Amino acid sequence: MHPETILKPKNVIFNGIKYALLSKGYYLSTSTKNSERKKSKGLHVAIWEDFNEKKVREGFHIHHIDGNTFNNNPLNLHEIEATEHRKLQKNIDIEKCKKHLENIRPLTKVWHRSEEGRKWHSEHGKNCVRKIIKLECKQCGNEFEAKQKAKFCSRLCGERSRYSLELDKYRKERICEFCNKIFITTKKHEYFKERLTCSYSCSAKRSRLNDKLKKFKSE
Repeated sequence: MHPETILKPKNVIFNGIKYALLSKGYYLSTSTKNSERKKSKGLHVAIWEDFNEKKVREGFHIHHIDGNTFNNNPLNLHEIEATEHRKLQKNIDIEKCKKHLENIRPLTKVWHRSEEGRKWHSEHGKNCVRKIIKLECKQCGNEFEAKQKAKFCSRLCGERSRYSLELDKYRKERICEFCNKIFITTKKHEYFKERLTCSYSCSAKRSRLNDKLKKFKSE
């Protein structure tokens, strides 16, 4: 039911014809005569026709200028093409929906945190059956099953992926100072020493060679 219809009269009589209140906020003729019910004539249409002393043209609607469907003052009623009226009505409905959502959002937060809201979520979660879907882990490539979309099969794979992405920022190519081979090194922090050799073997050989050179110079 339209919220504005709660305190409005259910029936209105105009020019001897009875109009009933609809849930959308309009009054519609309840006459048993086909001529009076033709094309579901509304109260606002009857008021406009009575005030202007003519019928609504084919393909035209009667539009409420201020958007209030209960303001049936003849000066608030305007004859407009049906296509244009539908566009205006659509825009009005969207604006009303946005305002309604803005008003209820603070209330929903309070309700969801209340005991009643928590209880509802608990019962809803028990009755909610989620489909199990098959996925592929982006880190290790293994297939795994989950109740919702996920990138990794485990927390460990997720941590490894984040760590490798972080190291990619610091990756760069160097030339080994012992064998002249190109290798990739990562220097994540300033206090870490940058690698000078491509492997532990080259590092050990370089150290022994430096020791021999030192002894040779000392002699």
